[in-house]
Amino acid sequence: MARPLRIEYPGAWYHVMNRGRRREKIFINDKDRQVFLKVLREISKLYKIEIHAYAMLPNHYHLLVHTPEGNLSRCMRHLNGVYTQKFNYFHKIDGSLFRGRYKSIVVEKEEYLLELVRYIHRNPLRAKLEADIGQYEWCSHRGYSSDKHREEWLVVEEVLSKFSKYDKEARRGLKAFVNKEVPKNLMKRLESANWPAMLGGKEFKDKVKKIYQGREIDIKEVPDYKRKIIMDEDGRREIENLVETNREVLNKKRNKTDVARRRALIYVLRRHYMLSIKEISQKIGDITSSAISKHYKHAEEDVKEKRGA
Repeated sequence: MARPLRIEYPGAWYHVMNRGRRREKIFINDKDRQVFLKVLREISKLYKIEIHAYAMLPNHYHLLVHTPEGNLSRCMRHLNGVYTQKFNYFHKIDGSLFRGRYKSIVVEKEEYLLELVRYIHRNPLRAKLEADIGQYEWCSHRGYSSDKHREEWLVVEEVLSKFSKYDKEARRGLKAFVNKEVPKNLMKRLESANWPAMLGGKEFKDKVKKIYQGREIDIKEVPDYKRKIIMDEDGRREIENLVETNREVLNKKRNKTDVARRRALIYVLRRHYMLSIKEISQKIGDITSSAISKHYKHAEEDVKEKRGA
């Protein structure tokens, strides 16, 4: 199965979740939970990642993180890998603990920061692990409510500043906010089997697209549902216009200049618009998939040569 594209760039914010395989427990006792907190502390120190919210449920966890260095994948490999090793050692088992790779959504801070904190902090209540919000020990809401219960690596200032510059007033504001239900439309998206790749407005999504234009992305690692990042309505129109503009070139086969232009078009469709070989063949017409593969390979070699690679 294709591995999903990870959107990573310096300063990105994420909602991250992972679940035990077959929905089995990943936290059996308090010692497990303490170990998980220690590994969170490790990644915050090692990778300079900021953890703004967390919740540890019996068979899954939620995190809200900020990555100043754009290194989420490295952080998560450390977290899931080290925790799995320690869990297996303590419980005298082996094998994978999690159902697979973690799920992550890159989020627009201005629009979704508070909503995601609310969603994460209400998880123990929804799971009936507490009667009132803030009672469950293994959730960051307690750390926001009192410094006594706050892990030293938990970053609370960003969220609390949204409510007031005064500490007590800010905590009261957060408590009142979290006690209200998460909007139904957001709940539906977060409870979906396939998370959206991004949460944010059009301007935010356009910004992320621009960051990824010109980056080296392995197209083989982008499954269809993730390609929606790029293949929105505007993207589809751009592709149609690009193909139609070069239709005359595509119909010519022997002129060297036209071959070069055709090859460049195939490269753009594959690299930047992430179309599969089959899709390019359907768009262009009258050219086999094997021929497109050869054109693309030659184009890659040309690009590397020009870059001095």
